[in-house]
Amino acid sequence: MIQQTLILTFNIFLNILNILIFIRVFLSYIRIDYYNPIIRLVYELTEPILSPFRRLLMNSSISKAFFVDFSPMIALLFIDCIVRPLIINLIYIIF
Repeated sequence: MIQQTLILTFNIFLNILNILIFIRVFLSYIRIDYYNPIIRLVYELTEPILSPFRRLLMNSSISKAFFVDFSPMIALLFIDCIVRPLIINLIYIIF
């Protein structure tokens, strides 16, 4: 019972995080007021996740060649392909 509750809670958290990253990508395409509290909240919640991937990409030639920030796409793939299965398996092992 506690396994299912933890997994459900963790999945909800990761889904909200994914939605926030998608919102941030959408906001980067439109002209926005960065002093808006909601927009600042989205940026403050997603920046700790995106900044390590952005630093990794800055050293690669991919970001220099395309002038596109691929960090949201890589962060989403990392969350869904590595973090989610790892934590779910850890929950099954511990409980």
